[in-house]
Amino acid sequence: MLGALCFSTFHRKLGSTRKGTLVISFLFQAAVTLIVAILVATKVVSSHVSDSRRDDPEAGVWVLTMSRNINWKDLAPISLLSFQAAGQIVGSRALRHNDLPTAVVTSMLCDMMSDAQLFTGGVLENGKRNRRAASAVLLFLGATVGGFLTRSWVGLAGVLFIAATLKAMIVIAWLLWPRAKENQ
Repeated sequence: MLGALCFSTFHRKLGSTRKGTLVISFLFQAAVTLIVAILVATKVVSSHVSDSRRDDPEAGVWVLTMSRNINWKDLAPISLLSFQAAGQIVGSRALRHNDLPTAVVTSMLCDMMSDAQLFTGGVLENGKRNRRAASAVLLFLGATVGGFLTRSWVGLAGVLFIAATLKAMIVIAWLLWPRAKENQ
């Protein structure tokens, strides 16, 4: 919530679709992601989740219990990533792509399944449906690749460095994007 408040205020004050606003916003997101990657790579914070599993004979299942020894500094990267993710969502709203949530897949899937023209519209006639479908596929693909990379030699830090690099590439794209003409 704090991230959404900060980023939306920033976009509102500087002009939500101005090139400079978008560059600064995505540059900040890349920097925060890079900081988290460095914290994980240098082992300042843990790169794995510790849990304890126990059998519950009455329920006939195992139960995941939280460790009583929570290392609170390990929550800092989650907080930082959540904060920067709000910038990503505010950016998609600023660019008027509300139909493409960039962090939560549930609302996008609900909107897609609620589309009255989900099956009746032509292949190229329903842009929102097509963007949502592509988004669902790409989010699933990204989560799958990220999961595999996290378990590979790349590890969590490597995945975070990749994410920071992708955000930096967005900054470069914004810098190279031609300015909108003033009279349009």
